[in-house]
Amino acid sequence: MRPKTNESWRIKAESAWRTAARCATLAQEADEKEERDYYIRMRDAWIGLANRCEFLDLPDDPLMASE
Repeated sequence: MRPKTNESWRIKAESAWRTAARCATLAQEADEKEERDYYIRMRDAWIGLANRCEFLDLPDDPLMASE
């Protein structure tokens, strides 16, 4: 289901950033290299999603963006 407003993209981006931060913490706490690498890959995936959501969080009215 696609979000209908820019606000929902912003909320999704914030959630993705929080999840990425949690994955980073878990990677630091991991004892084994495999586990640490897994959480680093997950962190990077969440960062990518957050960046895409922020890119989609564009003003509804292009004229409003220049004001």
